[in-house]
Amino acid sequence: MKLQDLELTSRKVERTEHLIAKFIDGYAAGWEFAVKEVFKKSLNIEKTKKTINNKTFQIVTQGIVYNFDEGDTFHNHQFHSSCGYETKNIKTTITSPLEILDNSKRKTIKSLKVTEQTLNKGHITIQVYKSNKEKNRVVEDKILEMNVTDFVTLLQNGTFYDKDTEQYISYKYEG
Repeated sequence: MKLQDLELTSRKVERTEHLIAKFIDGYAAGWEFAVKEVFKKSLNIEKTKKTINNKTFQIVTQGIVYNFDEGDTFHNHQFHSSCGYETKNIKTTITSPLEILDNSKRKTIKSLKVTEQTLNKGHITIQVYKSNKEKNRVVEDKILEMNVTDFVTLLQNGTFYDKDTEQYISYKYEG
């Protein structure tokens, strides 16, 4: 049997037991936006099998790749009725999925080819809404584009660094 050239592409994305969100009463605790527990999958929080001393059990783990769907809507507080409150809502309008990008840097080591690749975590476009002056409904404010990791940071702390204006924009609840 003659050994042919072998091309190997290894993709292992580590998971951790350190979660980015703890959910209390159905929402991510301490987050500026009211992120419901239903978004655990979007935040890549899931049960994973773990084996210790030949015993397998399920634990909750965190991955590094987030995946939101077009139309997902988040409010900057749990009481998202705009009546009487200064509110800001964000709605995902366009999302691009995770991609593995081939950097075309191939190294040949005897009969093994190793391909160097990078991870593109995806981009997201969001529509921001704010309360009108009477605070009885929300109106369109602006459209923002960012990578998905920056979007999760916006949900966590309510701020976004606008590279065009070189300023931080706050979407924190002020009610």
